[in-house]
Amino acid sequence: MTEKRMIQPRMSSVARRDFLQYLGAAGVLVSSSGLMGGCGQSLLATDISFPQTTTPPVLGGDAAVPWWLRGNYAPVTDEQEVFDLEVMGTIPPEINGHFLRNGPNPKSGTSDFWLRGDGMLHGVEFSNGKALSYRNRWVRTSVWESGEAALLSNPSNTALLHHGGKLLALYEMGAPYVIDLPSLGTEGIYHFQENALSGPMTAHPKVDPNTGEMFFIGYFPVAPYLRFHTVNPAGELVRTEEIDIPRGVMMHDFQLTTNYAIFFDLPMIFNFEGSSTFPVEFAPQHGSRMGVMPRAGTSADVKWFDIDPCYIFHTMNAYEDASGRVVIEGCRIDSFWENGFDSEAELPTASPWQWTLDPQTGAVSEGRIIDTFMDFPMIDLRLQGVEHRMNYGLRLVPGTSDYPMHPEGVVKHDRMTGVVDGWDSGPGIQPDEALFVPDPSDTAEDAGWLLTMVYNRADNISEVVILDATDVAGGPIARVKMPRRVPFGFHGHWVPASV
Repeated sequence: MTEKRMIQPRMSSVARRDFLQYLGAAGVLVSSSGLMGGCGQSLLATDISFPQTTTPPVLGGDAAVPWWLRGNYAPVTDEQEVFDLEVMGTIPPEINGHFLRNGPNPKSGTSDFWLRGDGMLHGVEFSNGKALSYRNRWVRTSVWESGEAALLSNPSNTALLHHGGKLLALYEMGAPYVIDLPSLGTEGIYHFQENALSGPMTAHPKVDPNTGEMFFIGYFPVAPYLRFHTVNPAGELVRTEEIDIPRGVMMHDFQLTTNYAIFFDLPMIFNFEGSSTFPVEFAPQHGSRMGVMPRAGTSADVKWFDIDPCYIFHTMNAYEDASGRVVIEGCRIDSFWENGFDSEAELPTASPWQWTLDPQTGAVSEGRIIDTFMDFPMIDLRLQGVEHRMNYGLRLVPGTSDYPMHPEGVVKHDRMTGVVDGWDSGPGIQPDEALFVPDPSDTAEDAGWLLTMVYNRADNISEVVILDATDVAGGPIARVKMPRRVPFGFHGHWVPASV
């Protein structure tokens, strides 16, 4: 057994900006003329916080209908393009670019599980303090075109990444699709130059902010079970390495440091015996381990470290400390689908966790970082692979069989001071993954904003909430109303106007 402990924050030299909004750090907006409106204008109010409620969320509708087809999990049926969005508060003029979301939205109106619906993209364009437009478009995959889905079909419904001049819509069991900006139109499936990509592409590539290279994995139920890929800054796939693991596992994420790639060989295994919508099960008897490989290494160079059995959907970051140890932080789940896939099971609440691996001695230590349930983590991606200071993520409360996952706000963890705070949205407002948008005029780590698409239950509509990253607990500094509700999805991406 590895050492379990509450991880104490390490002192860091990362700078923090002294940033104050001229309208007040808590986002209090005052106007002598009261509420003001108009095309493309901000609506100023004395308080732009949401009304608080203690009423637990319910999906409503026919209980015989699966949860992922009810409430704000249910798909929308059309595509829209709307301009000059209504804004409450003030959008910082430095926020210029596209805020994008991806998630399942079955074209037919039904699917056999939340993870398998057709991908739909939602985009909001910001420019000079205005929210110019909202668009939503289905990703025109072969599955969407034919309406016929198989077990390993690629609905391209999970994440997004912009690299090498291309915006890619991602899924785990297939190649990405190229998406046009700003239209969100689908340009086609993408296998890189001369069909260089063999096998699928992960939903969570990593981009080295110093070299501009992109690294990603691809896992598969049959051998070769795992591949590691390198893409140069121009977007050319220049290297593929097969990594030997004993069985097919669901490897949703991996990590990258300055010198290493880290793989998560965890016991969420593929099991094709019997009939199942999603043929995976958590089998802790197979053990859990992390593999550390030099970026330019081969499978023979991977050093494996046994850890306590768990599953990890998402990680914050990884880095090498002053002693050469590899530190990984992520959101750890004790157990999930241990008796096989169950579409009606409550979705797990993950704990922020740290693993420290010593390549010289083989020693492993691990433990919980903070006493809060959190997932869909985010950092300032300019610090990918090196020690960072701030972790952000969705604060989770336990779900129920009828309401399987329930974020109630955004957590901020200062790893230097140990302070944990955040925006408590309450049960009436449910956020999706919060993206960190850096201030282009300030390189300090905390200099920027968090953007999250939230669902406002009282109004049955979605909004983009903007939080000052230096004062997350202060709540929204701006709320941008969408013309419709945006179904809960998985991951998003920020594409600055400058790229």
